[in-house]
Amino acid sequence: EVCDVVANFKPMEADFEAVKRGGILWGCAHFAQQKTFTQTSIDRRLTVISVESMDIWSERGERVMHAFQKMSELGGYAGVLDALHTRGIDGRYGPRRKCIVVGFGSAGRGAVHALQGLGFRDIDVFTIRHPHKVTNQIPGVEYNHVQIDEVGHMVIANPDGSRRRFVDELVTADIIVNAMLQDPDNPKMIIAADEMDQQLKPGSIIIDASCDEGMGFPFARPTTFDDPIFQVGRAFYYSVDHTPSSLWDSASWEMSRRLIHYVPLVMGGPQSWDRNETVRRAIEIRDGIIKNPKIISFQKREPEYPHRVIRA
Repeated sequence: EVCDVVANFKPMEADFEAVKRGGILWGCAHFAQQKTFTQTSIDRRLTVISVESMDIWSERGERVMHAFQKMSELGGYAGVLDALHTRGIDGRYGPRRKCIVVGFGSAGRGAVHALQGLGFRDIDVFTIRHPHKVTNQIPGVEYNHVQIDEVGHMVIANPDGSRRRFVDELVTADIIVNAMLQDPDNPKMIIAADEMDQQLKPGSIIIDASCDEGMGFPFARPTTFDDPIFQVGRAFYYSVDHTPSSLWDSASWEMSRRLIHYVPLVMGGPQSWDRNETVRRAIEIRDGIIKNPKIISFQKREPEYPHRVIRA
């Protein structure tokens, strides 16, 4: 309670409550889906700088990259390693398995590196971007284009202009990795609710690196290291949050070597924040006032302080 700034990159509810009133919390807040974190920050008039929102911007105001993209990559990498270790699956030994990775940002790239490192060779990446627009492609991987159709289903857009249901491809896979970056106001569903009758392969596993509750899959929800997997029909679902913790030494190194640059900026206070676009744009709550409009829209709150939840 005596600290002005608390850097905690895996904060829980008790951590928000422990920060002194009017204090600053710097960490992965994931506010959009964490109503209790949001409410505590409002009530205690906290300023919260969200690590997951720290992006590097060009002079023209264009997003260049995530400031901690190696941590996102490590999240996808560690998630695949932990999930397959838990299920006792390897790519060099055992039956040949087909892998599908949805999304090819930092987490998707990490997932592909993990799959290849474990010996898997049949890997397809599906992305909203056209394959020719996907930069730094990893050799040995097939890149495909998916779209969202008129009724919200994900479909594969073939080069000849034809389309087919993505779920028909998913049912042939043994390992499915979700690494899509979601918009809470407009989530994309890999499997829609009305496609749940499609049975995934027996023993197949979904590794949900995105960890967004209710997004991507109707049954999506974060899990824990203590209870990482649950069964969905004949398949298994893994969605452990903060997977880099399983590789804590490497994660600490990657986080620290990027973090050190921003320590003086954060410690410099409001004037310092406002001079740096990476820090300024990552302030999602400032003195208890919500600055990120997506938190207001997703949690259905009033736009003015104290941002009361709008009752239906």
